[in-house]
Amino acid sequence: MPELIYDYIIVGAGSAGCVLANRLSEDGKNTVLVLEAGPEDKSSMIKIPGAFAYFMFSRKYNWRYETEPVNDIRGGKPIFCPRGKTLGGSSAVNAMVYIRGHESDYDHWRELGNEGWGFSDLLPFFKKAETNERGGDEYHGDQGPLYVSDTVNSYPLNDCFIKGAEQAGYPLTNDFNGPNFEGAGYYQFTIKDGQRCGVSRSYLKPALDRPNLNIQCEALVQRLIFDEKKAEGVAYTKAGQDFVVKARKEVLLSGGSFNSPHLLMLSGIGESEELKQHGISTIHDLPGVGKNLQEHVDACVLVKSKKKDGFSLSPRGLGRMLPDTLRYLMFKKGNLANSITQAGAFLKSNDGVQVPDIQMHFVPLLFDDCGRDARLLSQHGYSLHV
Repeated sequence: MPELIYDYIIVGAGSAGCVLANRLSEDGKNTVLVLEAGPEDKSSMIKIPGAFAYFMFSRKYNWRYETEPVNDIRGGKPIFCPRGKTLGGSSAVNAMVYIRGHESDYDHWRELGNEGWGFSDLLPFFKKAETNERGGDEYHGDQGPLYVSDTVNSYPLNDCFIKGAEQAGYPLTNDFNGPNFEGAGYYQFTIKDGQRCGVSRSYLKPALDRPNLNIQCEALVQRLIFDEKKAEGVAYTKAGQDFVVKARKEVLLSGGSFNSPHLLMLSGIGESEELKQHGISTIHDLPGVGKNLQEHVDACVLVKSKKKDGFSLSPRGLGRMLPDTLRYLMFKKGNLANSITQAGAFLKSNDGVQVPDIQMHFVPLLFDDCGRDARLLSQHGYSLHV
């Protein structure tokens, strides 16, 4: 079993892993290894914003997780939980909506004793990461690697949604990441020049030529290696061969909210009784690992329409798609240069709520279960994801 050594080992090349790889390898004295379980992000479909739904069916670029059956939500059916499986992680397969948390979310972290994690602490870093096409201001940056843009060539149905929200008495906002978080409006997106601008493109690609950075794709980490209770390396598999790699300084887990705790448990960190049931020796008894995951539930309202203004794979919709595809291939413009969801809202569920606790995505097509219900795609209508 070959054994290698680096200063830093980064497990997972998703949003956090790509940023870490860029920043740590800026110092030429650091040797950095990135291990990504998925393939390289070479597919041209990743670059096309309008091809978002394609990746919901892809096992190559999507982990395609499902929950245990949930009786009180989906009648005993599991909930689909897509997660990116390539360089850039979920930023390579998501709908590219650029949204930060509400200020109170971060302030609550600080109130719990996490100094340095309040909104005022983090805002300079949000701005540092961003180049907003509107320019820099109190809430936005204009010199960062992550490009943030407005919606263009929108479907008329999106305007109808926003006008409907206003008529219902809800406020409007032109910047969900600015001072007016609450209301309905258009999202901004990590799209640049008609192409997806995920963290692989914005952080990892500029660092690829650095000789001190090594990126290994299709390298599945099996477990962490410990010296007593200190992680000193990892064991991984690639192309049917097993490898061990050691870290002089740190092992950094950035596998995401599903895969990082999974790897910790496989390595012996978790609730000892549960680990014992799976034949895993306990390195550290930590009952919270692998538990307490909170994820927003996607409740969807579908409305069929006689008007055929939105997107559809019907004969009429396919007829529209041909010139739109040519326009995108030639000029990187048109509907394929946009996200599938462009308008939305953050609203309060009742008058007693202090900050918005409901997010909405309006989609100008019949789109349910992340597009996996393909029968709906050939019909006309729209959907609201809550």
